[in-house]
Amino acid sequence: MSTYILSPHFDDAAVNCYSVLNNTGVSVVTVFGASPQDHTVTLWDMICGIPSSRKMMIQRIAENKQALTGFKVQLIDLDFLDNQYRKINISKNDIASKLDSLIPKDSTIFAPLALGQLYSHPDHKLVREAALMLKNRRLIFYPDVPYMKLSTDNNKTAAKIVKLARDSLNIKLKPVINHLTQEDVASKINLIKNYDTQYTMTNLMSFGGLTRIKKLNYELFFNPG
Repeated sequence: MSTYILSPHFDDAAVNCYSVLNNTGVSVVTVFGASPQDHTVTLWDMICGIPSSRKMMIQRIAENKQALTGFKVQLIDLDFLDNQYRKINISKNDIASKLDSLIPKDSTIFAPLALGQLYSHPDHKLVREAALMLKNRRLIFYPDVPYMKLSTDNNKTAAKIVKLARDSLNIKLKPVINHLTQEDVASKINLIKNYDTQYTMTNLMSFGGLTRIKKLNYELFFNPG
C-alpha cells in the first residue's frame, strides 16, 4: 500500500513526519510548490534573507531535494502558489481534484490538522479540507508544528488535540504516538536544518521548538473515527 505525505510547504513533511519518511512506498507531495513571477517580493522571504521570491522558491526546491536524498521517497511538487504569492483564491475543490487524480485508491494519506490556536496557516487549512474530501483512502492527521504546539508530555498533548478537533471540527480522533530514539532525534534535527532558508525564522517562531529535544522525542498522529 502506498503512502502520501501532504506537505503544504517544502519543510512540513520533515518537521512533522520524520518517522514516516523511512517507510517504503512513501511519496512527499508538496502542495504549494509553484514558483511566483520574477518581480514578486514578500516580507517573509526578505526576512529569511532572499529578496526575490522566485529565487527563494528555486532555493527551497533544491533544499527539499537535498534534504530528502537519504530517504527512499518520491518527491511530487504541485503547481499551486503559496498564500503569500497568490492574488487569486484557491479552493479546496481545486486541490482535492488534483490529489484525487494523483493518489490511488486505498492509499494512506498524512495531512496537516491545521488547528493552531494562535495561528492556522491558510495553506495548511486548505490541504486539510481537501484531504477530507478524498474518498476510499486512509486519512491520518499530523499536528502541524510550528503552528500547533507540542509539549514535553505526549499524552497530555494528544488529549488536548483530540478535544480541540472535536470542538473545532466535530471530528473524533484516536491518537497514535511514535516514539523517537536519541539517534532519530539527532537525525531529525539535522534534516530540519537542511531547510536553511526557513529554519532560523521558523525555529524562532516556534520558540526553539524545532530543536528542543524533549519535544522531539515523539511524533503524534491521529486516526479519524
